[in-house]
Amino acid sequence: MSWSVCVSNSDFIMHWEQYWNSTDGFSSFAELKNEFGYPKEILHFWQKTLSEISSENLKVLDLATGKGALAIWLKAAANSQNKLVDIYACDAADIDVSSIKSNDVKLEKIIKDINFSFATNLEQLPYEDDCFDLLVSQFGFEYSSWESSLKEVTRVLKPGGQAVFMMHSASSQIALNSAAGLSVFKSLVELELFEKLKTLVDLKLTNQQLEFTNKNKQLIKSLNEFSLDNNSLQWFQDVVSNVAKIMQNINSESHTAIDKLQTNVEFQIKRLEEQTRVSMTENSIRSAFDEASLELKIKSINPMSVDEEHFAWTVVIE
Repeated sequence: MSWSVCVSNSDFIMHWEQYWNSTDGFSSFAELKNEFGYPKEILHFWQKTLSEISSENLKVLDLATGKGALAIWLKAAANSQNKLVDIYACDAADIDVSSIKSNDVKLEKIIKDINFSFATNLEQLPYEDDCFDLLVSQFGFEYSSWESSLKEVTRVLKPGGQAVFMMHSASSQIALNSAAGLSVFKSLVELELFEKLKTLVDLKLTNQQLEFTNKNKQLIKSLNEFSLDNNSLQWFQDVVSNVAKIMQNINSESHTAIDKLQTNVEFQIKRLEEQTRVSMTENSIRSAFDEASLELKIKSINPMSVDEEHFAWTVVIE
């Protein structure tokens, strides 16, 4: 392997607050197949969830909304079903509302109709008691402290209302892929990749060509020895493609570029560790819910598939 640029289909995801304020997308899904960034199975699931509620003048709250992809989709689905639905959406991240926008006139109108509340923790919701017919969350609620957030769910949900959460599964392809990414990133840190890159930059800038060549060959050899499967290959290429760009044009700004890359990798490690922590089995979901000792009960926990692969759990609470 030389320092040629590897093809990468995804960008590094930084800290969520930084990420959401720096992206135009509604969704954090890596490959946007449509403006919402969701596979069709997810879109159909939420559309069906909304259609099965017979009440009129619905009030819906999207918990841990991110940049509002689910909230926007639910409002669009409600409009297509001629349902009168007020959509509220909150997230702990302090997201700039003005950054949520679309070139589509209809979607832009929908965005303006949604009641966003950012810098809002799920453990302390700013809503009145018994005010929502439906609470939803997609890959967000599980990051909260259930002991407090489930009490808030109970408090703001109307009698007879329903909460529907899509949650990370410990056996999903997402979890397996995340574990692979975590392994890659930690291995690169253990290799002292970024320190070695800075050394190479210094050698190049001070015209120590022979030592630069030897150390460069050693680093490339170490990277070539990585054992990679299909899950870990993309993560590895994401890093190497960025490294290649730096190494192909070493200059006075290279140290800053390496620092930025290192920071992004460190953010990724934290994010993937947290995502791994909240990826649950069916039993662990039930146990965590039971520990909260609430009046609400789990109605169902079902596996969700995308492209015939296990993708997530769907949890219905009443």
